[in-house]
Amino acid sequence: MKKYGLILLLFAFFSCSDSEKSTKNLDSETSIKQIEATDFANVIDLTVNSDSVKISTDLFVVYNLVSNNDLVIALEKSNQGKLFRVFSTRNGEYLGGFGFTGPGPLDLEFAQVSPRGVTLDGNILQVSDNKSLRTFLIDTKGVVESGGISNEHIKLVNRIPFPGALIYIDNPTLIGDSVIYGKPSDSKELLISYNLNDKSIKDVFPYPNKYSGEIDATSKSGLYNKIFRYSPLHEKIVVAFSYFPLVQIYNLRNSKYLELQYKPKNDQVEITRQGMGINEGSLYNYFGSVDITDKGIYVSYDEFTFVTNGQNSERLRITKNMEVQSYDWSGNPRSKFIFPRPAWVYTTTPDDSKIFYVKPNMENYIYFHSIK
Repeated sequence: MKKYGLILLLFAFFSCSDSEKSTKNLDSETSIKQIEATDFANVIDLTVNSDSVKISTDLFVVYNLVSNNDLVIALEKSNQGKLFRVFSTRNGEYLGGFGFTGPGPLDLEFAQVSPRGVTLDGNILQVSDNKSLRTFLIDTKGVVESGGISNEHIKLVNRIPFPGALIYIDNPTLIGDSVIYGKPSDSKELLISYNLNDKSIKDVFPYPNKYSGEIDATSKSGLYNKIFRYSPLHEKIVVAFSYFPLVQIYNLRNSKYLELQYKPKNDQVEITRQGMGINEGSLYNYFGSVDITDKGIYVSYDEFTFVTNGQNSERLRITKNMEVQSYDWSGNPRSKFIFPRPAWVYTTTPDDSKIFYVKPNMENYIYFHSIK
């Protein structure tokens, strides 16, 4: 099962031969694996191989999907009185919603919720907005047995207000009961820690060294845009980068990492300066999101860039459809799922039984595929 959301991010870069295609296990030695599209022997086309359920609610603006083995929770912002919608993993049935927007301190009243700040590990839901980080205990068994969710099934465990310096922290996550890790946009490092006991803020975990030029902290944060997830079960962190076709699996037990170097259709262009920053608009985009299960890793891949057409900038898609690549915890390719456009938000149940997604143009349906 997914457990309490704990995120700790460490990066190390060791030199390895680019020609090496390692098959060594992460637990025994730091290594690099070069991955190509043809390495995924099992390709599932979800454009023709998905089930769907008509639901009794509208899903207009879904920013994130998270799941345990019984429930799927969607962060949906079109209805300010029902931020989170809950569905059954058994059949996709809509079970109700909770949460609303507002400035108040009520348990289920939120300011601007960050999509990256919503995680569900087992029965623990973490939600961060620009004011605080909250953890909730979801009575999953009660929801399933009653056939619906109500506020009685949701219990606030912890509410941690952010100090002024952390108001816009990205992906804040409570580790244990005393430290929050996350990424303010103006931090000089990839991650910071905030100690709840002595209120100290420390820069930790440096950026990977993929650009040698001098740029400001905010631009560096954009260049190394990433998303990461932590697995308490495996004590490993998975990191996927937007502007570099890299996925890293970091082993907290032995401080070694496995780097998956995916071969894109287009190598990244030269990174150019724009004032004190960089010209992100000219770069290729690669990985977009990470999901983890007991058995493996799921990362979304959608290669594109932007081209200028007169006064407008248009997206030039390289991959016809977004795909989700699945690896085992040793970095071996398992399966590749081809998603229909315009689907881009997905979640996989921790037992690897189903993958769920939604389509913005089909707001009355939720889609799923049985993996096993």
